[in-house]
Amino acid sequence: MEMRQEDERDNGRAILDKLKALRFHEGDENEFWKGMLFGAAALCKSPAAVFIKKEDDQWRLCQEFYLNEKVSEEKEYFLTVALNLAERASENGFAFEKLDVAVPRLSLPVALVIKIDVGKNGSRAVLFLVADRANMQQFNDVVVRTQLINDIPLHYYNRRQQSLSQGGNGSSRLFAGILEILAKVIEKKRYLLAAMTLVNEIASRFECSQVSMGWKKGTYIKTVAISNVESFKRTSEAVRILEGLYEEAYEQNQTVAYPAIDGHFTVVRSHMNYLKRAVLNQVITIPVSLENTVIAVVTLERKEEPLTDSEIDAIELILKQTAHWLDTLYRSDRWVGSRAVLFCHEKICSLLGFEHSLLKATAILLSAALLYSIIGVWDYRVEGSAALKTDSVGYISAPYDGLIAEVMVQEGNEIAQGDPLLKIDTRELILKEAQESAKMISFAREIEKNRAKEAFADMQIAQSKLNETKAELEKVRYYIERADMKAQFDGILVEGDKQKLLGSPVSKGDILLKIAKIDAIYASIKVSEKDIDLIKEGAKGELILVSKPEDVFDITLEKIIPMAEVDQREGNVFVVKAEIENNMQPWWRPGMSGIAKIDAGEKKIIWILTHRLVDFLRMFFWW
Repeated sequence: MEMRQEDERDNGRAILDKLKALRFHEGDENEFWKGMLFGAAALCKSPAAVFIKKEDDQWRLCQEFYLNEKVSEEKEYFLTVALNLAERASENGFAFEKLDVAVPRLSLPVALVIKIDVGKNGSRAVLFLVADRANMQQFNDVVVRTQLINDIPLHYYNRRQQSLSQGGNGSSRLFAGILEILAKVIEKKRYLLAAMTLVNEIASRFECSQVSMGWKKGTYIKTVAISNVESFKRTSEAVRILEGLYEEAYEQNQTVAYPAIDGHFTVVRSHMNYLKRAVLNQVITIPVSLENTVIAVVTLERKEEPLTDSEIDAIELILKQTAHWLDTLYRSDRWVGSRAVLFCHEKICSLLGFEHSLLKATAILLSAALLYSIIGVWDYRVEGSAALKTDSVGYISAPYDGLIAEVMVQEGNEIAQGDPLLKIDTRELILKEAQESAKMISFAREIEKNRAKEAFADMQIAQSKLNETKAELEKVRYYIERADMKAQFDGILVEGDKQKLLGSPVSKGDILLKIAKIDAIYASIKVSEKDIDLIKEGAKGELILVSKPEDVFDITLEKIIPMAEVDQREGNVFVVKAEIENNMQPWWRPGMSGIAKIDAGEKKIIWILTHRLVDFLRMFFWW
């Protein structure tokens, strides 16, 4: 059974005959859909075909076909995918999705779901097929073929609702002719050959004296095919007149006929003049649209009786079903340069249109920003951590060994010249002063005694001891005077912990206090080695301090220390000394930290935004 089905699938003529016969099928729905699914699967080279219809707001399986048992093993998966795509296909005409299962003979299997018109009181239905997307040309061919058969159920159900009459038999012959024309056009693989086949078949089957087709090229409709005419001069007067008919229908985007065939108002001046000049009975021009855009125009001429409404509807159906195939051939037959120009033209038209306005506005803004970043310049400033410092610092050291008896100041105090700072314990010195004074009295008496005895040698020895004691006494008194330590100039105490100093022993020369002059404060800035080449001495900048970030102070670089230092957070840095141009602020204190930004001149915006990344990549990929 499976072998017989595969043999029938390979017979293209038999498939078309079966599909054509389905339009006039006299059996019930099950028999119709069995033949429809088999024919659709064979025509589109699909191993499976599933008919799904929406009833009571739910998509339900109605009929299914599988080529063999191996394919039917995946029927549940196929049904799940079909139900997921059904709504989207019903809205857009068709939808497809990649399948996650292997399908015999298909390299890249996809689920293709197409909308079909069953005409039963607005019922919605779709047809599920499996196609191979490995070859885009073949996949597009399958999509076109599905469009050629999606109206077969409509004709079947319409026939069931109407009684068979003589007119019905005429309609059957008419639709049979439509299918044959479609089959002949689809067989052609070249654009001009397909266009000539289309106009010749329409002229022959609908007894038109002439059928011509114009194709939209740029902003004009150019004649591409005239029935029973193999070649024609495109600049001739006759062709020019035909193109006038095309333009009249194209500009109104609707079928234009003279004499009129319905109650719609249309401009028919060109058609009227043409009919009188060519001595015709009827002239009809039909626009051919694809995705709501007119791509071609077809003009039909009759010298005998006018075309009936059903015949015009049939021709419109033929043009609608062949539009996609002709457009595909038109694009594929153009040489590479022409295809590129056409592609660019479509993209430009899309960009200039009103669709996706937000996306286009965003793209324009981004493009403008990119262009501005390439040609624009900004003032670039190098940033560094800053601290207030001063070189005018006075050190208070211990004049002798002793104990700190009293500390009158603490870190951060403002100090005026002469203010007491601290006092060293003098009790031991006072005792030693009394002791040395007593020694002096003792040695003075001994001198007098030895003078009376005329012991001049002993008198000289006593005199030496007296002088030695006197010098020691002066030293003790000097230390006592130095015990009260006072400030030598105005400033701020920047070092000296009162709690640690009070009562602590000190040795001569120990640094006890550090006093800084606040009238000589400057900014010490640490600049990363990555940016040191961008700044120079004399450059201007700005400084803000953590304590008052709302105040900005102007600075001028005075000196760049030419040796790098290692900072635990920032790595290698260079210390830059900068003068603060603003007046001295009373709240400034040495050691205050902040941020400084130094002018490095104008730079390209794109460089400012990317130079860090570029430098990193250069270092990383250098070898």
